[in-house]
Amino acid sequence: MNDIKKNPFLAAYTFVLVVGAAVLGFFAFKAYSGFKEASSEYSKVRGAVDSLKGQDFYPNEKNKSTRTTEVDEFSKQVVKLEGQLVPFQPKLTENLSVPDLQALIRKNIEEVRDSANLGGVALGEADGFRLGMAEPLQFPPRADAVPGLEFQLISARQLADLLINSGIEAIDSMGREPLAVEKPPVVEDPRARIKKESKSKKKEPMIKEDAVIERYPLIATITGDMDSMRNVLNNLAATPEGSVFFSTRYLRLENERKEGPDKEGAEKPAEGEEVGQSISVVLGNESLKMQLVVDAIRFVSREEAAAKAAAKAAAVKEAAKKKKADA
Repeated sequence: MNDIKKNPFLAAYTFVLVVGAAVLGFFAFKAYSGFKEASSEYSKVRGAVDSLKGQDFYPNEKNKSTRTTEVDEFSKQVVKLEGQLVPFQPKLTENLSVPDLQALIRKNIEEVRDSANLGGVALGEADGFRLGMAEPLQFPPRADAVPGLEFQLISARQLADLLINSGIEAIDSMGREPLAVEKPPVVEDPRARIKKESKSKKKEPMIKEDAVIERYPLIATITGDMDSMRNVLNNLAATPEGSVFFSTRYLRLENERKEGPDKEGAEKPAEGEEVGQSISVVLGNESLKMQLVVDAIRFVSREEAAAKAAAKAAAVKEAAKKKKADA
């Protein structure tokens, strides 16, 4: 002890050793506690895994019962959703013939023309305005295309009414995308299809979109001021009951005035006018032209989806049978 007191370096060295030993002891104790806790947690997890390994494989009665309960609950939610979608599902005419469809198209065209005339809305090419349904009028469609064409007609009529009621100046044009049954069949090269399938590695969904909804694109070009364009977008977003559900796919706005005023806020003088002559410039009142593409959504019921799937399976089976007979 006397040596330590006499030698300051030895005293400091001894103090550092004592403090270091204490710190190392603390960390060692902390590490041991953590190891013990981790070992205990591992033992619990390992016991749970061993317990699961010892249980019966699926399916068992308990899992079957749970699955049945969940499927029933899901089915109830689907039925509830279908009930909420009914107001946006226009009823189609049963057994509508091709001549009756053409008469219905003519009737709706005349009513839209009258409504546009009362609302002061100009129709592009007034004598040729056909709601985008000119082709079914000129060329009688196939019988299996009638239901889809009637839905397109209902959707085009409601879209035209929506545009007119929004206060626009003109419907420059309206069109639609032809139905699949109206298009000529596409013969695909088997080699291209195999190559395409080999590249696509994405897992197919259990239910494809076309088994739940059908999209019918409609195209319109309209002219109006900013307020009327805003009304169009608001009316498309707020679909009322009894109307087709519209989903906006694409829109483009174009100002009729390509050039704005100069930096001083005055337009360039017209030909024959004196420089410096007062010209009143009103901004924000220009007409706009909108190119609009919307999808008219038709919700497919479970019964209709099942019927379509059955018809598709029957067609595939018939095609395979025919191919086998030809071989």
